[in-house]
Amino acid sequence: EKMHSWGEDKLLFVYDRGYPSKDFVLSHLSLRVDFVFRIPAGYNKQIDDFVASGEKDGVLKLYNEAPDLRIAVYSLSSGEQEVLLTTLVDRVEITYDELFFIYGARWRAMEEGYKRQKVQFELQNWATESAMGILQEFWAMIYVTNIVAMSCYELEGPSIPGKDPKERLNRSVLFGSMK
Repeated sequence: EKMHSWGEDKLLFVYDRGYPSKDFVLSHLSLRVDFVFRIPAGYNKQIDDFVASGEKDGVLKLYNEAPDLRIAVYSLSSGEQEVLLTTLVDRVEITYDELFFIYGARWRAMEEGYKRQKVQFELQNWATESAMGILQEFWAMIYVTNIVAMSCYELEGPSIPGKDPKERLNRSVLFGSMK
């Protein structure tokens, strides 16, 4: 609601498998925001039946009180099926491939960011034992990380989805040496 009050009307929330529920889906719809959920197997019988049918992209009426939602199924190289549930039902505006690119962007941005924080920054190795000291170290690391990331973008140029920069800085070395 706050984002809408600022004139932000094109909102898209992208979630991994641990988040979907009927109430959460309906709350997004009531707030008039779009979403993409990755759906775990067994979440909904209609979705499981759709996946079993072999179809890859379709629209289903999952809840009586909600509009139709789009289901897209992608076969991963591991053989696992990646199933997405979304309000982005217009297949011309957002194609099947673009939908999976959007979900993949979440993975690259969020999960890789968490991994960098946990592993490369060694956030579990605190120099203090007090709660205040740990909070200070954590927020200082986030601050410095943002400064280094902004410097990387300044040197590499703008980040454009689907287009890698001509030269890329080795972030593993940069961020790994920060601690």
